[in-house]
Amino acid sequence: MTRLSRTTHGIAYDTTNDEIIAPNPLAAAIVIFRGGAVGEEAPVRTIQGARTGLSRPETVAVDEKNDEIIVGDPGDRRVLVYQRSADGDAAPVRTIQGPNTKLLQIVGVSVDLVRDLLVVSTYSRLPGGLTGLLIFGRTDHGDVAPKRVIAGPKTGITRLRQIGLDPETGRIFVAAIN
Repeated sequence: MTRLSRTTHGIAYDTTNDEIIAPNPLAAAIVIFRGGAVGEEAPVRTIQGARTGLSRPETVAVDEKNDEIIVGDPGDRRVLVYQRSADGDAAPVRTIQGPNTKLLQIVGVSVDLVRDLLVVSTYSRLPGGLTGLLIFGRTDHGDVAPKRVIAGPKTGITRLRQIGLDPETGRIFVAAIN
């Protein structure tokens, strides 16, 4: 049994360890498969349980250089970071959460290893809510303000989904819904 759900939106591939990482929001879990997984193959690891802090994980990224998995969880408006080898009811090594973070509906996470940054896409359907990109230090923890915010009418950003980074140029690529 794959433990994937029909609501799985984000996915990441770890080229160093040949693993596929995906969130399962309905099960409050992160499932990790071997890169060559076929059909109904079970995950090699599952991050799930009370200590994980997961409530509705939506998106994932892998930091191959620092051996970490980054998870965007809009259920509790937080970003959680786990050791890449985490399994079972594993606690995160870092969490970004709180009013200073400006995190709302988190739908994308990506890590820039050249600039040591974490980029998060967030959106709000509420009046005055922030829709845009929040840029944190890669090792930020707690209720921290983003280092930079890319948002507002001149950006053309209305509702975001996944994001990707080009580490050589620093460019951020955004999948948006209009």
